[in-house]
Amino acid sequence: TVTAIREAPAGGFEVDIRPTDKAGRRHVRILRAGQVVLAAGAYGTQLLLHEMRDTETLPHISPRLGALTRTNSEALVGASTYRTPVDFTRGVAITSSFYPNAHTHIEPVRYGKGSNSMGLMSLPFQVPGTGRLPRWLRHLGVAVRHPIVFVRTLAVLPHWSERTIIALVMQSHDNSLRAFRKRGRFGGRGRLTSRPTDKRQNPTWIPEGQEVAELLADSIDGTPGGTISQLFDIPMTAHFLGGCPIGATSDQGVVDPYHRLHGYPDLHVVDGSAVSAN
Repeated sequence: TVTAIREAPAGGFEVDIRPTDKAGRRHVRILRAGQVVLAAGAYGTQLLLHEMRDTETLPHISPRLGALTRTNSEALVGASTYRTPVDFTRGVAITSSFYPNAHTHIEPVRYGKGSNSMGLMSLPFQVPGTGRLPRWLRHLGVAVRHPIVFVRTLAVLPHWSERTIIALVMQSHDNSLRAFRKRGRFGGRGRLTSRPTDKRQNPTWIPEGQEVAELLADSIDGTPGGTISQLFDIPMTAHFLGGCPIGATSDQGVVDPYHRLHGYPDLHVVDGSAVSAN
C-alpha cells in the first residue's frame, strides 16, 4: 500500500510503501523515482491525492480534485425466480447489451455459483421513484399486499446467484458528484465520500430500468427487484469513475491532456479517475 508521495530533496519523488496487512511507520519502506505513475483506480488514486493535498505533502494539487466524479448514471435492477431446478450461473458473466434509447445502455449480468453476498443488498419489487408518499412507504405497501411473494424472494438468498439475473442500467447523461476525503478517527487515513453537485443530479430512479426488470421477471417467472438503497432514493453504482478531470490549467482540471498532474509534471495519473464523462 502506498501511504505517501512527496518531492525528493534531490529531485524526483519519494514514495512510502508498506505491506497492506501491516500498519505503523516501522513497516514503511521508501522508493525513489524520477517519474511516478498513479494507477490505483478512481477510488485509490483520489484518496491518495486528497490526503497529499490535505496534509500539504503535495500542496499544489488542483482545487478541482474530486470534481466530475462519475457513476455512469447507473441503476442496478434485476429479477429472481423461484423455479427449480434452475441455474443462471452457467456461462459468461456479461453476454450482451442493448440500447432502449440513445442515452441508455443495459447489460444482463450473471454471478458465479456461490456468489450470493450481493443478494444481501437486493430487494424484491420495483417501486417507481415518483409519487407523493416516500418511496420506502410505498414499497412497504407493496410488500404488505404480496406477503407470500416477499417471503419467497427472501428464501431465494441461499441460492441467489443461481436464481437471479441482474440488469446493469447505465446512461450517458452529464451528471456527477463531488468527492472529498473524510478524515479518519484517531489519525487514520480516512475514506473517500461524496456529495451532490449543483450540476444535474444523479438519478435515483431510471424508468427504463424498471421496465426492463419487469420484462425480465416475466420471462423467468420471477419477481423484479432492485437494491435496498432505492428505498431512500440513494443511487448505487458499480462504476466509480473520474475525480481527476483533464484540463488545460489547474483551474480547469487535475491533469493536463497528457495525464501529467498540474504542478507536478513528473506525476502521471493513468486510470479510471481521469475518465471525464459517463
